[in-house]
Parts: sequence; structure tokens; C-alpha cells
Amino acid sequence: MSPTENRDPATEELLVMLESASRHADLCEWQDTLELCRQVLTRDKENVYALYLAGIASVQVKDSESAIEYLSASVCDSEADTSKLSILASLLLEAGRTDAAIPYLERWVLLSPMPESLNRLAAVYADHNRIGEAIVQFRRSLALQSDNNIASAGLYPLLRVTCEWGEELEILSEQIDRLNCAALKEGRPTPEPPFDNIHRVDERVQNLDVARSWSRQLSEAANDGEEFQYRPSRNPNAKIRVGYLSADFHDHATAHLMRGVFQAHDRESFSIHAYSHGPNDDSDYRDSIRASCDQFVDISAFNDEEAANLIHRDSIDILVDLKGHTRHNRLGICARRPASIQATYLGFPGTSGAEFFDYILTDKIVTPPETLECLGEKAVFLPNTYQCNDNTQEKLTDINNNYLYIRNKHSFIFCSFNNPIKIDFGFFQIWMSLLKSVPNSALWILQNNLRAKENLSHA
Repeated sequence: MSPTENRDPATEELLVMLESASRHADLCEWQDTLELCRQVLTRDKENVYALYLAGIASVQVKDSESAIEYLSASVCDSEADTSKLSILASLLLEAGRTDAAIPYLERWVLLSPMPESLNRLAAVYADHNRIGEAIVQFRRSLALQSDNNIASAGLYPLLRVTCEWGEELEILSEQIDRLNCAALKEGRPTPEPPFDNIHRVDERVQNLDVARSWSRQLSEAANDGEEFQYRPSRNPNAKIRVGYLSADFHDHATAHLMRGVFQAHDRESFSIHAYSHGPNDDSDYRDSIRASCDQFVDISAFNDEEAANLIHRDSIDILVDLKGHTRHNRLGICARRPASIQATYLGFPGTSGAEFFDYILTDKIVTPPETLECLGEKAVFLPNTYQCNDNTQEKLTDINNNYLYIRNKHSFIFCSFNNPIKIDFGFFQIWMSLLKSVPNSALWILQNNLRAKENLSHA
């Protein structure tokens, strides 16, 4: 680490300070490094090396916001330092600022189109529902390195959600199996997330192993936090305090199902608390759930430790997580064990594989009794079905024009409004056979993405 030498007398003092900052950095004396860089920047606010070094020092002292500010200022339009681009993109992604990260990732790929950069960009594209672009980048990555490449785990669910069935899926599945096996042997989280694994593999032992690898990492990260003490006894006349944790207390499928549950609680015996880490859309669903709670708390600005501390201070007896291993979960909160009893329910119809969940709320279809040994939790079987529904929903009066067109044209309509990732070639062939056997019938399915619509129309 050394600034470019320039012995102009006017900048001699700044150079001495930068060289001193560089020596402190070499010794990992990051606070001293940062202070010297700040002194330089008070005199020369556009000094690229001082900005870069201040950014690196800020990373080391765990000041991510300052690191982003310094590194962003150090990047030029024609930036050629891929290390700088990589670090800045990582910081932005960790801060949830994916939109801001994309230009730096794209520049990194332009300069160095290797598996690491291609996979990072593809994953962000996928997160932004830019599915076609994500598929292109994952395929570029696999073309460079077909084996031992996590791009396989990224590409497979994208081909499923776009209904691109064929030999490529089989090849990717075999590659993912090898990646998962290697990770499990080494005690690492699998490259394939549990949510993708249960769609791909109908093998509960493997589902458990994959989920457990992800939950174990969360438990290890939570070990540095406070170990909570629970009340040894309680007033027998006190209400049981139940907390629900979710990102989906808005116009979302979970809220559509759960709204009636919140309205149906026995409020004489239970005190109901909701902890929301998702968006506030001011919808009727959010307002209704809020009104059905004794306490509704937005914890979206809290980190996992802060949220867990709050839940524990609220003396929650039973904490129910409604996300499981799905997108935007905050299982790191549950891993800190803020409540003496913790359960997982609804969002992820499979085991969490977690030691920090005591129970899973399920039914005998989702969890056949003979598969109980493949759960990380104890099963609580709900009668009939585990999936709740809101029986207070208003009847639809605004009839979709597409429905009217289809209804007037056909005598019978089959429907499936699932995410197309849940459709595979075998199921689709059965559906096509049904259509042929039922005169004047139609199949109405959810249009999740245009790529799936095009592929299904040619299947």
C-alpha cells in the first residue's frame, strides 16, 4: 500500500501523511489509518488514494456506511480496479442497496468476466426479477467453469421458474448434488438454499441436511450475542404472550391467509404481538392485522440482535416465525432464542433443521408421520390441514376481463395459481392430457414471468 509518489513541494506534507497512513494500514492499525486519511481529505477532498484507504479502514472498524461513502467517491467512470469494485459492491449488497450495487458489478464483469463476478451479477439480476439477464450471466459462468461452480445452484431455479425443462436441468441437478455433498462433508452451508432444495429434491433426509447446514451457520453467528434468561415461573392468571415474526404483514399471500387467524385469537387468554420486518404498504391487510394485535412493532430498521433483545424485553412466551427458509427471512433473530418456546409455521412447508425451533406446525399430508425423524423440530399436527385461510375475505366483485373471455369461450376451466417453479414437465403433461379428455376445457395459470408464458405455450 503506497500512494503514487509526487514530490511537488506543495503536496509534500500530504504525501508524508499518506505514507504514514499506508504504514499503519500494513500494521492493521486501522483507526490511525482512518484519522490520517481524514486529515488528508480535509485539505484534498478528491484525493483518490486517501478516499480508497479511508474506505478500507472503515470496513475494518465496521463502519460500513462510511466505507461506502469513501469508496464510492474514489471510483471513477473508467474505474479499472476490480478489487475496489468488488468490495464496494459487497458493502452495498450487505446494506440492502442492490440497485446501487448493480453498476459496480456490471463494471467488474466488463473488466473481468470470471465466474465470481458473473455469479455475483447474475444473483443480483435474479433478485431484481431480471430473470433473462441472470440466466445469461450464470450460463456464461458455467461455460468458463462447468464443475464446482455455484452458478449451477443459481441457474437451476431460474430455469424452473421459466419452465425451461430439458436435459440442462438434469445436468445442473447432478452438479448441485455434488456441490451440496462437498459442502456438507466440510461442514459448510450448501450452495443450494433449503427453499430451492425442497423444490428440486423429493428426499427428506437430504432436505433436512441442507436446511440444517443453513440453520447451523445462523446458530454459530448468534453465539456471540447475549444469552437470554427466561422467567422461571409466571402468574397462572397472566395472559400467554405470543409473538409472530414475518416480513409479510402487507398485501402478501401470508397476510391473505393469516388475517383471519389474528382476528380469531382468544384475547382473554393470549396477548398477541406482531414483529414486522417487511414493507409498510398501508394496505387493509396490514391495518387489519395491526388492529388484531395487542402490540404491532416495525423492526425493519433493527439488526437481528436488536430485534431479539426487544422481543425478549417484551417477555414473549411463544415466538412463531412465519417465514422459515424463504426469501427475506430473519431467522437470525430466532437463532438468538429471545423466547423460551419457538415454533415455525406456514411460510416454509418443510423442516428448518434448526435447534432454535422447538416445534413445527404442520399436518399429516405435508409431514407424513413416518417422516418425523427427518424433522429438526417436534411436529404439532393441526387438524385437517396446516394451511389457515381467512374466512372473512370479501367476495370478488371486480371480475377480471381475462376470466370473462375464458369463461365465455370454455365450458370448464382448470386453474393453478402457483408459482411456475412448482410446475414440472411431468405435471404439465398430465394437465395437457386432462385438457384433451375434457371437451371445451381450458387451463388458467399464473403469469409469473413472460419467459414462462412463452415456454409453456410451446411445451
